[in-house]
Amino acid sequence: MAGNRDLIAWVQAMNEPGHSYPDGLPAELEPWHFYTSAWGHALLVVHDTGTFDHAAKQQMQSSLVIAPVKAVTRAGWRIIDGIPVSALPYLPGETGPESYNLPDDWEK
Repeated sequence: MAGNRDLIAWVQAMNEPGHSYPDGLPAELEPWHFYTSAWGHALLVVHDTGTFDHAAKQQMQSSLVIAPVKAVTRAGWRIIDGIPVSALPYLPGETGPESYNLPDDWEK
């Protein structure tokens, strides 16, 4: 889970406080929201492959990815053990904003 701790530490270091999501977020997504000028409004979520259940919480926590807020809200999400899980159009093996196969209007 070291990679996950690194990701969370990076998000905490890069977050620019004082940027609420303009359209508001559901309460269950708020703790996972962050903002950077490079990424815009984003969430830490688990890419939903349909294989997660309550018994796999540790696996879920080690599978967090960064996703644009609009990608999550448009793709839909569910909360499993307090962690947002979304069936994103994610391109495994890629990193950064280019890791999402998204229409242009899904970013920021």
